[in-house]
Amino acid sequence: MHVLIPMQFRLPILNAAYTLWLVGKVEGFSHRSGLNWFASGPHEGRLYFVMRAQIVFDLRMFVITLVLILCVLFLFWIWPRQRKDRPPTFPGALPLIGHGHQLFGNRKHLWKYMRQLCFYSLEKGGVLEMWLGPHSVYILTDPDDILTVSNTCLNKSYFYEFTKDYVQNGLITSEASIWKNHRKLLNMAFSQRIIDTFIDEMNTQTRELVTDLYSQVDKGPFDMRRYLIKFTLKTVSRTSLGLDAEDQAVIDETYVHAFESLLQVYLERIQKVYLHLSWIYDRTQLKKKQDHLTNMLINIMDSVIAKRKSERKNKKREFIEYDAVKPGKFSCLLEHLLQLAEDHNMLSDEEIRQHLDSFVMAAYDTTTGTLMHVFLAIGSYPEVQKKILAEVQQIQPNNNENISKYDLAKLQYVEAVIKETLRVFAPLPGIARKIEKDVKLKNYTLRAGSTCVMKFYGVSYHSMWGPDRNEFKPERWLDPAKLPANPNAFCYFGVGKRNCIGKQFAMTLMKIVIAYVVRNYHLESDISKLESEYEVVLKPISGNLLMLVVLLGIVYVSCWWKRYPRSPPIYPGQLPIIGHGHLLLKYRNDLWSFFQNVGEHVLENGGICQLRAGPYLAYVVNDPEAVTIVANSCLDKPFFYEYMANIIGNGLITSDGHIWKKHHKLLYPAFSQQVLNTYLNEMNTQAQRLVSQLATVSPKGPVDIADYLIEYILRLVCRTSLGMEATDQDMIENDYAKAVEEMANIVVRRALNLGLHPSFIFNLTSMSKRQEKLSIYNKEAMDPIIQKRKSDLTATKYTNNDDVSVPGKFKPALDLMLHLSNEQYVFSDEEIRAHLNTFVAASYDTTSVAMQTVLLVLGSFPAIQDRVYNEIQDVFGNNQNLTKHDLTKLVYLEAVIKEVLRTYNVVPLIARNIDNDIVLPKYTLRAGSICIMSLYGLHRHSSWGPDAKEFNPERWLNPASLPSTSNVFAPFGIGKRICIGKQYAMMSLKTSLAHIVRKFQVSGDISTLKHNYEIVLKPEKPLINLRLRTHNYDSNYNKNQWSFGDFTITLYKTDKLQAIVGSTSQGYKSKILISNQYGDPLPVLQLRRIHILYCGYRQKCDIVGRCVLTPSSSSEY
Repeated sequence: MHVLIPMQFRLPILNAAYTLWLVGKVEGFSHRSGLNWFASGPHEGRLYFVMRAQIVFDLRMFVITLVLILCVLFLFWIWPRQRKDRPPTFPGALPLIGHGHQLFGNRKHLWKYMRQLCFYSLEKGGVLEMWLGPHSVYILTDPDDILTVSNTCLNKSYFYEFTKDYVQNGLITSEASIWKNHRKLLNMAFSQRIIDTFIDEMNTQTRELVTDLYSQVDKGPFDMRRYLIKFTLKTVSRTSLGLDAEDQAVIDETYVHAFESLLQVYLERIQKVYLHLSWIYDRTQLKKKQDHLTNMLINIMDSVIAKRKSERKNKKREFIEYDAVKPGKFSCLLEHLLQLAEDHNMLSDEEIRQHLDSFVMAAYDTTTGTLMHVFLAIGSYPEVQKKILAEVQQIQPNNNENISKYDLAKLQYVEAVIKETLRVFAPLPGIARKIEKDVKLKNYTLRAGSTCVMKFYGVSYHSMWGPDRNEFKPERWLDPAKLPANPNAFCYFGVGKRNCIGKQFAMTLMKIVIAYVVRNYHLESDISKLESEYEVVLKPISGNLLMLVVLLGIVYVSCWWKRYPRSPPIYPGQLPIIGHGHLLLKYRNDLWSFFQNVGEHVLENGGICQLRAGPYLAYVVNDPEAVTIVANSCLDKPFFYEYMANIIGNGLITSDGHIWKKHHKLLYPAFSQQVLNTYLNEMNTQAQRLVSQLATVSPKGPVDIADYLIEYILRLVCRTSLGMEATDQDMIENDYAKAVEEMANIVVRRALNLGLHPSFIFNLTSMSKRQEKLSIYNKEAMDPIIQKRKSDLTATKYTNNDDVSVPGKFKPALDLMLHLSNEQYVFSDEEIRAHLNTFVAASYDTTSVAMQTVLLVLGSFPAIQDRVYNEIQDVFGNNQNLTKHDLTKLVYLEAVIKEVLRTYNVVPLIARNIDNDIVLPKYTLRAGSICIMSLYGLHRHSSWGPDAKEFNPERWLNPASLPSTSNVFAPFGIGKRICIGKQYAMMSLKTSLAHIVRKFQVSGDISTLKHNYEIVLKPEKPLINLRLRTHNYDSNYNKNQWSFGDFTITLYKTDKLQAIVGSTSQGYKSKILISNQYGDPLPVLQLRRIHILYCGYRQKCDIVGRCVLTPSSSSEY
């Protein structure tokens, strides 16, 4: 059926037609529609647009789908508001957008709005809820509830991440785990003794400020802020960086301008809610401006640090004792941080820069703003100014004398003015924290996944301050009886664990500046007329539907219409808006088939291609050179690794690049070959236990060995990583392994479902609730182990110098981390738990899967299994355990393991976040995207030869047959961020497989195997048959027997036996010649392999087979 539309309606129709073409293309109908010219018939000479009626139906379906989506979003928006224990909601919320419309306006409007929130919260008991779209934001003005949140929720809200390109992981923006460790170290650099050494420099810089202000005397009102900015930055630069005049000029001219511009960029992004979405913001001019300013600031700070380090090398290093700083000696903060880095073997140059940037930002923003308000208040209250002047003149009457540390302690009224200014005018009105788990307050419960804004401004006007709380009265601070009894009533410098580290620095500097300015000048001002000089006008979008259409348009134009130069080819099947998302949906029950198809396509088309899923851009790469460049350039993992971090914490797998660098360096000694060799006895013990378990089930037919291998790995890791005794093994059982497996399944399902990426949606699902329970279970499982080990080590007075070279003695990785935690102020209990979770999860997942696959392969290739078995018997001899020297002799077994890892890909994919553009020979990978390095494709690269897809262990025995570059084999990762447990995994694999193959003959069929993709490629019910090899020990007769059909060989216990008596079922007996392969007789104690010859009834000699002697102890025979 065709629909004919005359072209006089072409403009409205063509617009609609393009929309219909998009929908039609999704269903494959676009080629059936088009423009037709009729040359004859009733429509001769007329142009018509021809469309299928089916496409019109698709348009209706599109509209219906859109309405359903909006309804679902509305339900998501309204559902959480039905809780009984939720706080009161601020009036004015609209469906879907919540209170977002109330934020539109300039900064003056925003401040007025924030004050309304504070006072409404005070009226309602100190807790208030508002909504920004689907995101819940709590406003707190009750001091007790603020303390609860401050101590429970240490991670900052998501919009602090906007500044991470610049300050990254300084104390202001860092995650709690980083903050804890660095705060311990930096506390020494901000001690009162160190700050006292800065006082002379503060006096010097304040005198310069007083001199600069003289130019404004008697010239009327002026903006004092620009003088205070210059003064604050210069003082902070001198005390924190120790700059000379030349470097200070760069700070004064370039740094200040760039810094102020960058702050305005951050402000604009915070106010424009749609710019909170990175995939929109990354395509704006504002983002380009931010990147330019950030790079400028980073380069300036890096050059300062490099110069200071060079100066330290060129002169004799002076040791700084934090508890005994010499009077008058001035050493900048950078000098202290560099020394801390040397003394404690931590704080990289990058981390030092981040802390300095944070310090400069905090000092500039808060100190400058506070001083500005203090001087406005002093100028507005003449009586206050007179009291300050009188106090300063009484304490230091000589204007030419510096303010000393003893003088500062006496400036009590000045301090009262500062505190009252902070209380009444609140230059920093509040801070925000991320609510990661439900927080129970006095009367309400704050929901996990939301944001909590703690409004200090509101606390300052709480009723506990008395009826005069709205008045500016510094005198209240001089009489403790007039102050609130609650110690959290004054919280300008933060409250709880994560309070401001620079509080004493700021108070010292402000008291000095106020004393100098007031004793030199009389100030006049009117603080009631104060208005902010920043105004960012926001343009509201009319209506929800219009906003949705605009956002969809932005997505389409930015992601598909804009083609970047040197872009790799696109994987076939991309659709508008959703990209390749429909393929993920199609293959949702067989994800590995999809990634396998992509890997094969990339192999055949140059080694790289693009994938898109909604707004996300991913590159799939298997070219060895490109993979190496990405692996060494991009150390950060993509966003979906955070889903795993929510459960197991920030271990080496999930952590950011900067955390990984530091922790990898600290943990590396625990995985040295010397330490790993001490684990070998435990590996033998656990492998023998595994063999005993398998012996009990081998007669029952095909065995699903997954559970047995998982238990083996868990017990081994618990012993070697956690130091658990056999009696403590029940602290981690197979339930832990099942929990880890379920965690991985949740992570994969969420990562591949774009609808679950937003936290506000995921948090409403049953999957989120299950994840939370698993996370709690994980914590409850690991914490008792850590605490018990702490107690054990304390009781035995453990030190890090234990001799691991003593035979049979080993030191678990947990001991090393506890030592570092106690002695070097690194590794909190939370971080230790994260690393242990990572060790256990990684070992359980990868090693157990590799063992399953190797056994299936050996069962599928009998000739290969025989060769492995013969090698194992040669190496074991009459011994029951493998030694470290034996492991090096298992050459063919290692070749089989490597070939299994290459061919069957336990970990087929690894992903990295691309932070900066990466220029490859043919293409450029764009910043902000994801790179998926296909190890599946890498292991099938043409450099492996024409048999790249075949299983051939012999290739590893001839180095000439291997690829010339080593980066085409990467089962444990590639580049700098390679798996730290590589050698551990290989040792445990060789040991366990040697014991199993020595005991059992394995049979299976690898060709029928199916895989499930759950981060690792797991075999689906790996069934194998195990048959005990024919070697029986008869304890009654103290002999060993072997059976060959109806022929039995008996070895009797004797020291000088030169023959073995053999008998048949018919009762005939004959002597068995014991010889080597050359026919030379061998003593029994030297036997490794014997050739059995016997003379039957007709005295005819035949070779009937060979057997390997494996007595329980070589000393018995």
